[in-house]
Amino acid sequence: MILNAIQEYKNQIGRFDENINILYKPLDKEFDTISINGDKDKLSQVITNLIINAIKFIEKEGGLITIIGKRKDNQILLSIKDNGTGISTEIFPNLFSKYVSKSNMGTGLGLYISKSIIDAHGGKIWAKNNENDQGATFSFSLPIVDN
Repeated sequence: MILNAIQEYKNQIGRFDENINILYKPLDKEFDTISINGDKDKLSQVITNLIINAIKFIEKEGGLITIIGKRKDNQILLSIKDNGTGISTEIFPNLFSKYVSKSNMGTGLGLYISKSIIDAHGGKIWAKNNENDQGATFSFSLPIVDN
């Protein structure tokens, strides 16, 4: 699911900037085979939303999006980190609310919808600015199905 979302947007990155690279780094060998209960399309939508947001806020040259997946206790943790402009302090407190955006592209509903989807799957979603004013990281966790 993660690789499909990455490939879909690698094909479209030229619309924004062909100098943006996306790296996927699963930190656990079995990460790509971990099972979770959920709606595949809705969870793909969350990943896609977070990738699109990262692309929107990356400067013209040297854009990098790093997607890190790992298992933490009985949950998966997926983080999407960029080296863009970061999250404005003006909108940070309401980041996951309706119609909140500093982008001139979009409606300001993407993060609100993403939070609703993650909440409905029993997970959590959060964001932070990276150190040294080098972009932002959006992360979410979801419970793992016991096999």
